[in-house]
Amino acid sequence: MTGLDIGYYAIEPLTEPTEPDEARGRVVESVRMGEATIDPAAADPALAFGPTGGGAQPISAPSKTRGMLSTPVRDVLTKRGMLAGFSTVAMDSKGGAPVVGTGRLLTVILLRFPDSDAARQAADEMDAADAGVSTENAAVPIPGHPEAHAHWRPTVPTLAATMAQDSFVISLLVGHTGTDVNAMAALAGRAFEAQRTRLADFRPTPAGDIAALRADRDRMLSRLVADDPGNWPMPAVLQSGIGENAGWESVGQPNGVVYGPHAVQLRGPRPGTDRAEAMAFAGSSSLFRYATATVARRTYVENFRIDEGFQEVAAPQGVPEAKCIRNLASVDTSNNYSCWLLAGKYLALVHSRDESNARQKIAAQFVLLQRDPE
Repeated sequence: MTGLDIGYYAIEPLTEPTEPDEARGRVVESVRMGEATIDPAAADPALAFGPTGGGAQPISAPSKTRGMLSTPVRDVLTKRGMLAGFSTVAMDSKGGAPVVGTGRLLTVILLRFPDSDAARQAADEMDAADAGVSTENAAVPIPGHPEAHAHWRPTVPTLAATMAQDSFVISLLVGHTGTDVNAMAALAGRAFEAQRTRLADFRPTPAGDIAALRADRDRMLSRLVADDPGNWPMPAVLQSGIGENAGWESVGQPNGVVYGPHAVQLRGPRPGTDRAEAMAFAGSSSLFRYATATVARRTYVENFRIDEGFQEVAAPQGVPEAKCIRNLASVDTSNNYSCWLLAGKYLALVHSRDESNARQKIAAQFVLLQRDPE
């Protein structure tokens, strides 16, 4: 391993900082809530596909809902002291981004507040604030959930619904192929029921302990090569929402966190059979852990293929089970080159704007996994 070209990357496992930090703790608690958020397929099995770019993200602050919730609703989240949240979206067709009117869509947003009173007030005010965005909005009852609030515009194939449960608010955005309000309300009802059931088993971190939460589940992050050598990847959510109204124009990229098995499933792409037990994010690098080396190898074989618009390039010498590709069609120059690595139960993925740098980064990742295999 000593002869490998690792460039400037660090190859010693780092230790996570232990000082409490409220903002970072809220990111970690939001990631924990991914295990409590339903797969939209639980409400409609046809909703089996995640959007390109990932269909699940932590929501650590009201500002992280831009492009997902309207501006007046974000103001309510701030007013009522939102602590953490998680969102997921799925659709009934494969690939691309959700487009209103072209298929069935469902976004599930799970938000946590200081107590049940704050959650109830937030649910009431979120619906009122969002409905007030347009005078065309009309109230809609949700079957089986008289306590829920919902509204729609008769000319638009979407419905927004909100309901409180204990110290949580469940917020839904439903999309359909046409303005069938009964179909959308029925889907919302099924989603509320499924979410209520899953949430009943979740144990939130006491508010006073959130700042002390640690991000590095099972030392996944300490095994992951970071873009900034020698510096621990602090928990954060890089959010690129562009819309000011409720919709599907939000993409959040987590950093310095580890998704559990259910959140990995929500992130997609769906459908699939072999799910990672955990997935760590640090900058432009990701690390997946599977139940066994056999499952990891099967995933590696099935997912590393040269599709149209990609070209295989040389992998680093001396690194077994590494492969690299160039994205010929990408307009994002920071991710033109990618390398995969299989190492026992682990799969690693790194991106770079430079071919040589991508090889150095995956070589450093190989060394890290050899030095701390498990």
